[in-house]
Amino acid sequence: MRPELENIYEGLYDNYPDRNRYPYGEQFQFIRTIQKEIDYHSRRLAETDNKRGIILRSDAKLFLLVVFFEIIVVPISSVQERPDAASFQRDIRNDIATIIAACMEPERSSNESTEITAHTVLTVVDDIWGSLNISSVKLWNS
Repeated sequence: MRPELENIYEGLYDNYPDRNRYPYGEQFQFIRTIQKEIDYHSRRLAETDNKRGIILRSDAKLFLLVVFFEIIVVPISSVQERPDAASFQRDIRNDIATIIAACMEPERSSNESTEITAHTVLTVVDDIWGSLNISSVKLWNS
């Protein structure tokens, strides 16, 4: 990735969301839950001696954050029959861990690849959707 784009994605991730849109409340707490989980795995990859030296690129971090929050959390937290907040947050944390672990599988990318990109995340989510906790919410009746 071009360095200037890496910096832009990192800035978007670090400053997400617009606090005027989600100034407080349950939805903002979900953003922090998602970011903490993504940051945990990103640090873990950087600090551990994973054999391929894989890193979680900033576009992948932003992709995970926006998709989990805007496509899953906001709609689900806006309906009457929503899951318990604590179990929903736990499911999201577990799914993020599952997605990142699946992205690291050698067959997901070439052996030379040292980056988890937004494209990798997109492909993995498509491949493992049925095994993710969030799929049980039946967002799209699938």
